[in-house]
Amino acid sequence: MHTSRVLPGLAALLLALLAWPLGRTLHWTTLAWQWEDALLVRDTIYGRLTVVGRNGQRVFFQNGLLMFETQSTFPEEVAHFPLLEHPSPRSVLLIGGGAGGDLREILKHPVSEVHYVELDPAVIEAARRYLPPEDRAVLDDPRVTLAHTDGRLYVKNIGRRFDVVIVDLPEPSTGQLNRFYTQEFFAEVKAILNERGVFSFGLPSAENYLNPELRHLGGNVYQTLGSVFSQIIVLPGDHNRFIASDAPLTTDHTLLASRLAERGLTGPDGTRWVSAPYLKYIFTTDRFPQLRRDLESEESARLNRDLEPICYYYDMALWLSQFYSGLSGFFHQASLLNLWWVVVPLALAVLVLRWKRGGAVPMVIAFTGFAEMTLEMVVLLAFQALHGYVYHEVSLIVAAFMVGAALGGGVMNRLIAAMRAPDAAGSSASGERWARRPLMVLIVAQGVAMLYALALPPVLLKAAALPWPNLSFPLIILLAGFLGGMDFPLAAELTRASALNSSKGSVGRVAGLIYGADLVGACLGAFLSSALLIPVLGIPQTCYAVALLSLAGMVLLV
Repeated sequence: MHTSRVLPGLAALLLALLAWPLGRTLHWTTLAWQWEDALLVRDTIYGRLTVVGRNGQRVFFQNGLLMFETQSTFPEEVAHFPLLEHPSPRSVLLIGGGAGGDLREILKHPVSEVHYVELDPAVIEAARRYLPPEDRAVLDDPRVTLAHTDGRLYVKNIGRRFDVVIVDLPEPSTGQLNRFYTQEFFAEVKAILNERGVFSFGLPSAENYLNPELRHLGGNVYQTLGSVFSQIIVLPGDHNRFIASDAPLTTDHTLLASRLAERGLTGPDGTRWVSAPYLKYIFTTDRFPQLRRDLESEESARLNRDLEPICYYYDMALWLSQFYSGLSGFFHQASLLNLWWVVVPLALAVLVLRWKRGGAVPMVIAFTGFAEMTLEMVVLLAFQALHGYVYHEVSLIVAAFMVGAALGGGVMNRLIAAMRAPDAAGSSASGERWARRPLMVLIVAQGVAMLYALALPPVLLKAAALPWPNLSFPLIILLAGFLGGMDFPLAAELTRASALNSSKGSVGRVAGLIYGADLVGACLGAFLSSALLIPVLGIPQTCYAVALLSLAGMVLLV
């Protein structure tokens, strides 16, 4: 007996001692499967930074998305096109991309100051360590002001204006990145531009042909940008460059070429790629007017907004189309989803279950599982859209949800125990009254959950404006977890009583059915809310759909 207790302990101690020296080796061995030439892999509170190097070239990735690479002419297009559109740029705001060459190219113009915003300080630390000397040197240029903060927060709080604002970030593939392509952000940028100010950013594209997914993504951003700025130019290429302003923009390549020469950018220290011939090619090729026609003809039912992040759905469809091209029609039809698509099948399901008079409680628990996971995704994505980075906040929000569920279940178990206790008279009428109480409490819980879902969108907006969103958002989801945690003990109590009073099955079988219904609902909620409901319907309408689920649960139980 003594030996059986000691051996497992010794085995655990031996594994711990082996893991300590071998941990780093195992870490790099597993990373090598994905990053063969990784020079640096570092987790920060903002994400996972990876630096890959081969033959003198350095490539930076954040959370698996390409940030920038050296030995590329891409920074020339990012910097020179918007700066040449401005007749005399002096002040520039750059969000992202500075360490990858954008700063180097911007400083070739006669600018007096460049404010460079890079969220993660680890990016600059890695740049100083791994980039070539000429790229590192620009970080210490006296004209450069470096800020480690969220780009949107910087734009909102800077309190001054710029001649040119350039955003060089990956495409809107996440809620965090999508917020730099929304109507709200474009309006915030417009507010900090000088009278002839120019704004520029890019999106992935194709040189000669836009497939439906590229058209949806580019067209939606084009329309969203057009709702804020009166003048827009889109330059064709593997990356479309969007240039916007409320002042007239020129497409005269000779004027832009003359500005290039006036600023001394045609000599040996000038540009390698953006030259007078290249400017002529960009503005006179058939692709230039055709791209504009393609984007203008793309009809979209909604603009890209902070709480209606349709662009990250389009980006997801674009990524999936590379592997499953046959699903193009499905993605387009799914993008037309509206709230009626939820109302009609839900009403039919309620009618069928009411007619059959069976399965109400398991279905309510499935609805609850779906609703709870959807609300958790809503809070996570709302935090990302309204506050920024969510990488280190995920664990706190998920933990708050689980704590809320545990508290809700614990409180309800105590209440159920009190309901089971007979009163002093011990009459049968009293027992029947107590037996009905779990059902009444479950109906009330569904009603409270419905009110919670209806109130959630404005509450999220107010929480984002509070000084401590890292605390307010977990508290919001803690309440959602509490409401969901209450439902399972109530459903278990109802099915326990049903099983004891009938021959339909044992208590264990019915409880297993409830647990399975909860898991199926939660699984569907996590998948459908993140991939379809939130990006297509938007956060407010997704919350209304959750409220409809709670209402359907009340109708089933009455």
